[in-house]
Amino acid sequence: MTALFLDIDGVICTTLSTHLSALLRLPLERQVFDPLALFWLRRLVRRTRAEIVLCSSWRDALEVDDPLCRAFIGNLYDCLARNGTPIVDAAPRLPSGNKGEEILAWLAGHPGTRYVILDD
Repeated sequence: MTALFLDIDGVICTTLSTHLSALLRLPLERQVFDPLALFWLRRLVRRTRAEIVLCSSWRDALEVDDPLCRAFIGNLYDCLARNGTPIVDAAPRLPSGNKGEEILAWLAGHPGTRYVILDD
């Protein structure tokens, strides 16, 4: 298996996507993501057959029982699924908050996994 650890802010949620969402007057839970970044992500996933593992702080919304947070994270998952790049898992949250350690913890449970990290 090849895992692609995906951060969101600065990778697919960019200045361009923030401006597009504002221009279109979209609510936060319906924001758009950078179309060019989504194109390159789709191309990378297709060429490597990688599976996406969320390693962004956005994964905090997975553990919050709030309708807005559910809509917010649901929009991300739906958008990436429509893009052909679905999220298959999320790295664990560790008390240290160190993204590198969280990725290593995920990899420890998936021996033999090749990986790449997309972060800003």
